[in-house]
This record gives sequence, structure tokens and C-alpha cells, in this order.
Amino acid sequence: MRLPRLMLAAATALVLTGCPGFMGLAGNTALNPKLLAVTSKEQGMTTASITLTWDGVTNAATYQVSRKVDGSAPRLIVSTDKTTHTDRVEPGHELTYVVTAFSASGEEKASVETPPVKVSASQVGQPGTLRLDGAASESGTFTTKTGKPALSWGEGAGATAYYVTVNENQNGKNGKLVYAALTKTTAATVGSLPDENLKFPGYPQLKGEGLVKGKIYFYTVTAIRADNADLEKATVFDIASIDAPATISFP
Repeated sequence: MRLPRLMLAAATALVLTGCPGFMGLAGNTALNPKLLAVTSKEQGMTTASITLTWDGVTNAATYQVSRKVDGSAPRLIVSTDKTTHTDRVEPGHELTYVVTAFSASGEEKASVETPPVKVSASQVGQPGTLRLDGAASESGTFTTKTGKPALSWGEGAGATAYYVTVNENQNGKNGKLVYAALTKTTAATVGSLPDENLKFPGYPQLKGEGLVKGKIYFYTVTAIRADNADLEKATVFDIASIDAPATISFP
């Protein structure tokens, strides 16, 4: 059955409005950049980085990212076809970024400057003594009788949240991730999430099925100090991990 001409025209218009940039129709022209500054202290070493993400612009082929340090003139640091870039930086400076989108022919499609963000020196303390089912271990090795043990640790000075992970031990290295949780407390139980609604990019939560008999696992904790109690709104992140992971044996 044929559609009436008016209905066909309306249906065609509806399809085309869902195709940004098609036949001259407007698509996305806003970059909407977001910044996340992370200072990390691990095994006595401090590193800092800023991860910059932005929305893709319709018909853009490449994006140029320039950096301003303490108000200096912008300097080009990368040209990429991706919509994210991680910049390794020195703590203690105020940084601003300019993102510019270009078409394949080199035409500028959009440009935006981010608000300044200051990368601070590490301030959060490392998590304290690790415990499994309430017991500490001087050697850093634990034995569990259950596939869903309770994990706990001492507070890290100034921490607002913690990220705990359990990975399979594969030849002395971290293997498959079997459990991961973000929490504002100093405890978590494998197989359950203390706060399923606590979210932050780069820190996925994984409830998992529990530990498997006959395997050995690494248990690590990272203390997090954020500039916002709502982690999803944070732009500055200071993290510190324990010096070495604890090993969990499930014979």
C-alpha cells in the first residue's frame, strides 16, 4: 500500500532529522569538554595527569588540543581523531585547554577553552592495615574459608572514598578482575556492593560471583580524595594505593 505524499514527506523529514549533518541539516556543534585531574601516589612515587574528554562534532575529522600553563600562551600538544586525551602533567600548576575541531579539508568546525584546573600535590594518605574477615596478617597473605570474604582496611588520611579490587593471581601478576567496589566506608564483602549508585569514570564496579576454590587472588585498596562529595561531579582526584597487594588463598 502506498503512503500518501504528505505522510511520505513527513516520514522522510523525521528520518533526516535523526541524521546529523545529512544534506545540510545541522548536527552537533558543541564540544562540551570535561576535565579530570588525577594525582596518584603509589609505592612512594607521585604522578599526575589530566584526562580531557569532549563530544564529537558533526563532520569533524580531527581535534587539536592545546595547553595553557599558569596563564601562558596555548601550545599544541596533540592532534587526534579521538574524543579524549590524557595529558601527563606536573603537580602545582593551573592548566587550561583549548579544543578545536577540524573537517577533513582543514575547516575549523568548533573551538572551546576549558575552565582552569589546578593539579595539586598528593595529600591523601594510604589505606591502613588490611583485614580479611576481621583478621590482620603480618605477612600480607590471607587464607579464606569462603568465596565471599569480608574485606576491611584502615582509613587513609583525608580520603572521601575507597576503591577495592580482587584479581586472580596469574604468575605473580594481576589477572582477571573478579570483584571491584567503590565505597565511602572502610569495608566491603566480595559478591556484594556497598553502594551500587556510587559511580566514577575509570572505576567500574563488579559484583562478581565470588572466589573459586583452588585459586589465589590479589586484594588491593586505593584511597580517594575528591573535590566533590558526588564523585561524578568531581574534577580533581587525589589517590593513594597500598604499597603492595595482599594475597588471598582459597584452598
